[in-house]
Formats: sequence, structure tokens, C-alpha cells
Amino acid sequence: MNKASLAMGPLTWALLFCLSLCWGSSFFFMEFVVGTLPTITLVFLRVFVSAISFFLIAYFMNVPLPKSLKTWALMLGLGSYALALPFSLITWSQIHLDSSLVGILTPTVPLVTALLAHFLTEDEKLTKATIIGLTLGIAGASIIIGPSALGSFDVTSIAQFALIAAFSCFALANISFKKMGHVHPVMLNAGMMLGAALWLLPLSLAQSEQWYVPETSMILALAAQIFIGTVLAYIIYLVIIGRAGATNAALVTFLIPIVTILLGTLILGERPAPSAYLGMVVIFIGLMIKDRRIPFLKF
Repeated sequence: MNKASLAMGPLTWALLFCLSLCWGSSFFFMEFVVGTLPTITLVFLRVFVSAISFFLIAYFMNVPLPKSLKTWALMLGLGSYALALPFSLITWSQIHLDSSLVGILTPTVPLVTALLAHFLTEDEKLTKATIIGLTLGIAGASIIIGPSALGSFDVTSIAQFALIAAFSCFALANISFKKMGHVHPVMLNAGMMLGAALWLLPLSLAQSEQWYVPETSMILALAAQIFIGTVLAYIIYLVIIGRAGATNAALVTFLIPIVTILLGTLILGERPAPSAYLGMVVIFIGLMIKDRRIPFLKF
């Protein structure tokens, strides 16, 4: 695919905006379901229903099932640290954090990906621009979390560090996806969701809290998170990658915080601290430098 074909046309920009709404609203919908069921159970339901949805999509698209046991093992394994663990950490964190703060920290994912890729791959080494971007990203995250987090280390601080750990899982998964290029993206998502569900099922059954049927509003919020924030979001993401490449698709990380802040402040009444906005801007600048999106800066 040549460089011209990767240009961001009006339709691709529209898809990118829709993707930011899907992923950004995922944190919003989660505010209505966290605490209603055990965290592991909520995440299990999310990935299990998503797995069924993706397998159905694959069926109607005539995408064949992988025949190699190694491929199945890789997909099921990816489900553990690409979905099960980070989804669980984010869901638990949101019990103690506002949805807007969760969204504000999402731009750290491509920065952590660049750092891990330097050590885990042969062809994605750190450049001067990447190092500067990473440094600013770390500074921005530190501003958001605050120096007091290391001193007090209360449940809010732990939740913030859990978020960083979850986003690091996503970063590691981004690198691992390079080994799965032979698998159709829809089937890859289906296999990973199934793997995540298999990892979480015994943990969910072992939880001491009793299962119960939540209120209708909570069921609708969970359904929205599954079908809008997970299934539809991943489909749009794959379309954007096909049209404009992974680098342009990563622009969604600039839009997700804006969506979460708007939904959180206008509907949920959240009020992020000024330091959260400052940290977000610092992370944005670092991400732009890392991707060389500031024309007058040459590295």
C-alpha cells in the first residue's frame, strides 16, 4: 500500500471520530455497571458476548476457522494479557476513579508501546523523537497521578497505577499482534475474546459474591459497552487500519480523552483536577513529537 493510499480522507476522519465515541463512551457506560456485579464477572460477560459476536461476524463473512493448534494457542494466550487482565484492571480502577481520568490516561498506550518495542523487536528502536516523546509522556502521567500518590499510596493511587499496568498490557499486545498477521483480524478478535472468557470463567465462578440479575438500566449499559464500546469499536478500528494504516488509526488516542471528559463533566458531573488537564496536554505534546506530527520540530 503506497503512502498516498494511506491519506486520511473525510470518510476516514469520520470513522476515526466514531471510533473515539465508541471507545470513549465505553468508560462512560462502565460507570453504570461497576459495582453491580463482581469485577471479574462483568469482564467475563463483556468478552464472552463479544466472542460470540465476532464468531458470528466471521461466519457471515466466510472467514475460516484456523486449522493450526499453534494459532489457537496463540490467540487464547493473547486473550489473557491483551484483554482479560487489562479489562479487569480498568474495570476495578473505575470503581475508584472518574471515567474522565481513565480516558485522559489512554494516550500513554502508544508511548509505552514504543518503549516496549525497542526491547522486544529488532526493527522498532528508539529514536531521539521517541525518547523525547516518552519523557514527556512519563512527565504528563506523573502530573496526572501526582507526587502525593507515592507518599500516601491509598486506594485511589493504586487504581491509577493499575490503569498504567492495564495500558502497558495493551502496549505489549500491540507488539504481539505482529506475529498474528496470518490470521484474519475478525477471527483474531474472536479467538482472543474467547481466550479471555476461558481465563476469566473459573475466576468468576469462584468469587464469593452472589450472582444476581441487575436492573434494566444496568443491563442496557453493559450491552452498550459490549456492542458499542467493544464489538463495533474493534470493527471500525480494523476498517481504519485497512484504509489509512495503524499510525493514523492511533490518532484516536487524541480524541478519546476529549470524549470521556465531555461525557463525564456534562452528564456524570465529574470535575477533573486542573493537573489532569495539564498532564493530558503534556502527554499529547509527547505523542505528537514521537509521531513527528509537529512540522517545525526536526529530530
